[in-house]
Amino acid sequence: MTYSSWITVHIINKTGDSIVKVQNAEVSWGKFYETGDKDHEISAENVNETTVAIGGSADVSSCGRQDSASGTTGSIELWDNENKICKIVWDCPWGNETNDFNIVDQSEDYSVQHGDWNPDGASIGTVNVEIGN
Repeated sequence: MTYSSWITVHIINKTGDSIVKVQNAEVSWGKFYETGDKDHEISAENVNETTVAIGGSADVSSCGRQDSASGTTGSIELWDNENKICKIVWDCPWGNETNDFNIVDQSEDYSVQHGDWNPDGASIGTVNVEIGN
């Protein structure tokens, strides 16, 4: 039912000199899951263990809960060793609501750009987020 409400944030590290870490992951609606398997729920603590090597990429995925009238609403922060790079927030509600995706609290020390995402429809989809300096 609500597995159709989902997002995958595909983080691409093009900094050239910093490992990017996911921190302060949270969902107020829905759940985090192992990318590719919506039935394999993972905790926010597991998501916070995500690192993106220099020149590498990693995914963070979230969806609504099966057989529940809920979509997914949440956020993650991206950090280098000591500094917050940005916060990524999303709202992918259940039903015919409008989706939302934003990058906020962006550091002036990094370039953060995101690709296309679906503002209408059941899912936000996969959103490429590229970190550079």
